[in-house]
Amino acid sequence: MIVGFTGHMTDLPERSTPRFPCTAEAAVADAAAAVLDRLEPQLVLGSAARGVDLLMLEAAFARGIGTQIVLPYSAGHFCSTSVTHASDLRWSARFHLALKRAQAVHEVVTSNGDFEALDFELANRIILGMLAVAAEQGKEISIAGVWDGQPGDGAGGTAAFLALAKAAAYDGLVVDLERLRAEQRLVLQPLRELQPGSASLTDNTASIQFITRKDRDAAGLTVARYSSAQDVLAALGADDDVGLSQGQVVIDVEGTWPAASARAIQQSTTNDEQTMHQHLELIAALERRIKNNS
Repeated sequence: MIVGFTGHMTDLPERSTPRFPCTAEAAVADAAAAVLDRLEPQLVLGSAARGVDLLMLEAAFARGIGTQIVLPYSAGHFCSTSVTHASDLRWSARFHLALKRAQAVHEVVTSNGDFEALDFELANRIILGMLAVAAEQGKEISIAGVWDGQPGDGAGGTAAFLALAKAAAYDGLVVDLERLRAEQRLVLQPLRELQPGSASLTDNTASIQFITRKDRDAAGLTVARYSSAQDVLAALGADDDVGLSQGQVVIDVEGTWPAASARAIQQSTTNDEQTMHQHLELIAALERRIKNNS
């Protein structure tokens, strides 16, 4: 079994409403270990931020479970934005040890967080895309999470990941962080029974769909078709009605996108034109990375 994991970072001192205070670290570490003991994966896949991510990785290491790490951008920049904090400098050392122990570390884009929350949204989708590829190869897939039950602070967070995973028909176990803190009791909930909503870019109206040419022709699609996200951006810049007026933009991925990336963003919806542009710009950044690394 391969497990994709997600969860909250530890709170910064200035956070007004506590979610994962440092005093809860031991309880969350025990909860992460309990989830892995229940699922018994051979491999776990996720990010490496301070908090749940690193606690899940450490629990996996202790059990001899393989790990792969997906970072939204360079490890150095990620460490400065999502790991290191003056209130607890131990996380930085734990982060670098996790990278050293991992079977693989994937940096999604080579930028240093140019798109901020959108980088984390894309990393979430890459993780889920990698799980989709593994599922196609016959691997059993599950999700592990530690979530407080709230919508989250923005795109690319825990609630967004769980929403995407549930939409992809994955199940798994999610620790109720709020009850763990309030009642000092471990409550594991099946993902299929939760309603994480979405703090991601998957909301309404206009759709971006990534398909192969064969599937496109077989479906007899008549919507606007482009060979890359950059082409879509150019077309939208020339005519804001292109694609959006038809409710769908189709991007041909055959022969250009590796399997994980294609499935990572198979179908996304955005609720306004500005977000459509942001999302396409982010996808174009991924295309540039793929081209540079090919």
